[in-house]
Amino acid sequence: MMAEPVLGIDFGTSFCRVAVAESRGNRVVPHLLSVSQVPAAFPSVAGVDPLGTWFAGDDACRFAAVEPGWAVHGAKRLLGRGEGKGDASCPALVRSDWGGPKCETGPDGNVLLQLPTVDDDAGSHDIRVSPLRVAAEILRLAREKARQALGLPVVRCVIGVPAVFGPGEREMIVRAAGVAGLDVLALIDEGVAVTLAHCGSAKEKRRDDGPLHYLAVDVGGGFTSVTLVRRDGCRYRELAATGFRLGGEDIQHLLAGRLLEEYGRMPGWPTQAGGLLGHVRRMAGAALSRLSAEESLPAVVFHDGRTFASLLSRSQVDRLGEDIARRLREVVPALWLDSEPATRAAGQVVRLPVILPAGGLARAPFVQRALRTALPDAEVAAPMPAESVALGAALWGWTLVSGDEGADEATGALRTASVAPWTIAVGRSAGEPAVLVRAGSSLPCRAVCEWKTLAEPREPRAVLRLFEAHGSGGDAPAAEAAFNPIGEIRLEISGSEKEAAASSPGAPGAGASSIRSEGATGEFSDDDSAGAAGDQATGTRMRLVLTVAPDGRLRVAATDAGSGRPVRADLKFYGLADEDWEFLPQSERARGRSA
Repeated sequence: MMAEPVLGIDFGTSFCRVAVAESRGNRVVPHLLSVSQVPAAFPSVAGVDPLGTWFAGDDACRFAAVEPGWAVHGAKRLLGRGEGKGDASCPALVRSDWGGPKCETGPDGNVLLQLPTVDDDAGSHDIRVSPLRVAAEILRLAREKARQALGLPVVRCVIGVPAVFGPGEREMIVRAAGVAGLDVLALIDEGVAVTLAHCGSAKEKRRDDGPLHYLAVDVGGGFTSVTLVRRDGCRYRELAATGFRLGGEDIQHLLAGRLLEEYGRMPGWPTQAGGLLGHVRRMAGAALSRLSAEESLPAVVFHDGRTFASLLSRSQVDRLGEDIARRLREVVPALWLDSEPATRAAGQVVRLPVILPAGGLARAPFVQRALRTALPDAEVAAPMPAESVALGAALWGWTLVSGDEGADEATGALRTASVAPWTIAVGRSAGEPAVLVRAGSSLPCRAVCEWKTLAEPREPRAVLRLFEAHGSGGDAPAAEAAFNPIGEIRLEISGSEKEAAASSPGAPGAGASSIRSEGATGEFSDDDSAGAAGDQATGTRMRLVLTVAPDGRLRVAATDAGSGRPVRADLKFYGLADEDWEFLPQSERARGRSA
């Protein structure tokens, strides 16, 4: 094994898994870590007691069975979300009516989870935690599991993320890992990780008769990702990706709700179910996986000397999963047909892709039927193992530190030019945001634009809002209502540079400035960018550079357009509360606060 292994982490909505890859002869073999012969796979649940002690994984589940209001399920679905920032609603398993914490919007628009009220000598007060802190505790346990399994501290990792994650959510994952003491070398789309795990397995036959295409369909607990990957020898390229925010936990919630309705009509069922809610939810989750192979299962609850029995059937699951099946039947062929021209080489006939089902619902009959219907003549492989994302991430981590990016067949290395499944735009609080990066642009990409500061010459600054949208955003700047605000960019010239910048000859009046990025160009007017009535000529032009890395992480830098002096550029994503900064290492604060 390598002296400094790199962890492959599948931070799923329902479960978290940890793997590493090691060299065995002429092959690189990934495997799931084990602690005392117990696989390093645990529920993605974290909780805190009134004294401030955190629990994660199985310990948090046991704690939640007694004190459900102090444990959080499904926090991954809340990262980077908030009021006016996309889907601000709580996922099914982060709901107060299920005995869990109350989901609310904080003063700054960020999602917060309100825990039960604590009474102490100082009086009664509420405790609120951010989804980022919950995610950090889960990743902290992943790091500890790896330390126990390998016998040495491990810091570096590669984390799998859903294809629908935008820059804000990806940044939240990186920040949460930083709080947990992990150094994220890269993020990898879950579909790419599944493809690597499939092609790196001993069962996969090597084919030398031209490029192959794989369509990885990961139907997980909270997200469904569809990713098209091209394989040419030992080189891989992600061609397209899409997805939607539905998964197994939504069906589990509906299934548990049906059970509660039936139990509620039975004599003796308590009006306040309390801790029984968690039991019913877990029973529904276990039945959901077993009903892939069985037609029906009994659902029995014992309480206060009484027995409450119901029956769950596969047909119920099929009806509840119809929304997921319908969307798969729509997006799978659309992704392939839209990307087909890019898959063709001169004079080549492109074969249909091999479909790779993955995720917790990969074996569900309604998913299998949807995939076979979506592309009837395509080969549908056997469902991938649950740890596929972790294994693929571990392979990519091995490649990153091996110094070989795909030339050696034995490494199973990845050569990828990823795609952006979202559109990035920047704008003021009013008016239309300017599209900088369009969905489908090749990554990495770089976008450059200019903004005028406020009119006050002594304090040249600009506060811009960062937006994202799933889709192309059209050829013209779209209305702000079509975008989800995900963060802010604060530009400010400080110190002795203020006067020089304010009087710089590069501070012209309002006009059009060009936007340049790979795959997209355009122009927008910055007429109202002075932000106040008055002498616009005193405003300073600042050149803003946004860079999107291959893993989808966003970076920002800025200079004074006239003098070329560096400008302080603070980038803050919504979803990271101010109190979270105290948990971040200094290196992470510096990387997040400035360019």
